[in-house]
Amino acid sequence: MSPLYPIAAGLVTFWLHVTLAPHVALFGVQPNLLLITVVILGLRWVHPAYFVFAALAGVAQDTFSHGLLGVYGVSFLLTGVLANMAGKLIFEHNLVFVGSVVWALTLAEGFLALALLQILGSETAWLTWFFGRVLPRSLYHAALTPVIYILLRRLERALPQRTSR
Repeated sequence: MSPLYPIAAGLVTFWLHVTLAPHVALFGVQPNLLLITVVILGLRWVHPAYFVFAALAGVAQDTFSHGLLGVYGVSFLLTGVLANMAGKLIFEHNLVFVGSVVWALTLAEGFLALALLQILGSETAWLTWFFGRVLPRSLYHAALTPVIYILLRRLERALPQRTSR
């Protein structure tokens, strides 16, 4: 994998998340393209810098959530840890498995974010938020996973590969 790939993937995904994601919302559910990218890269990229990428993606999400800074940073980091552990257990080129892992880890990230908000004293209605936002978003993420996965693979192939010395 090219050393430029995570940086390029993060910037492209962030740009798509800011510009495209609001326009592809279904029934009021907007996809979190940064989270999908964190999970997909976590399945494929076993490197300590990945955890920095996951935390930075979460902090980038925090800047647009207008909530407590750091909630998504921590939840994305923990979701990245889970994705990295799951990546060691599955064959990552099977889109059914990748989609199911994205679905499950989106649920986990939503639960982690809600738990952090509750710990920090937010007055969020837990059940309404979970069943009204987290569960529909996880299903939407599972449906979008093949498209994002294919785009990330094409980006990886377009970048110059690292040569061994």
